[in-house]
Amino acid sequence: MTGIIPGTMNVGNTFPTVVEALIFMSAVPVDPLTLVSMSLAAPAGSVLGAGAVARMPRRRIQLGMGFGLAVVAVTMLGGLLRWWPMGGEAIGLAGWKLALARPSELRFSAPCRRSASASTRRAWPSSMPWGCIPGPPSRS
Repeated sequence: MTGIIPGTMNVGNTFPTVVEALIFMSAVPVDPLTLVSMSLAAPAGSVLGAGAVARMPRRRIQLGMGFGLAVVAVTMLGGLLRWWPMGGEAIGLAGWKLALARPSELRFSAPCRRSASASTRRAWPSSMPWGCIPGPPSRS
């Protein structure tokens, strides 16, 4: 069973993560529908997708996560270079944006679950936005 993150690490990081989330939610206004639906989609995707991701070859997961990070990087760069608007005052998602965000969160939470619970060389840092706690590299 080498490579599985010890439960103490997950438990030890739970309190600071909850405090961080509560501080953020009190400082930044967020639409309750967006907050609740996305907060439910992330763990659901982690639980439902963990088995499928655990059976995938490591290289395929790396390519998928790399592609996702590249999309985020291009989106941020485009906003900084003023290729499209960035920022704004929206506090939530509605309509087709929320309808797209929920299954996306559900889908992209699965690699997070694998990184936190399966035997992998290292956890993906990109899993942090989904509330996952990456751990140290395993010895396997």
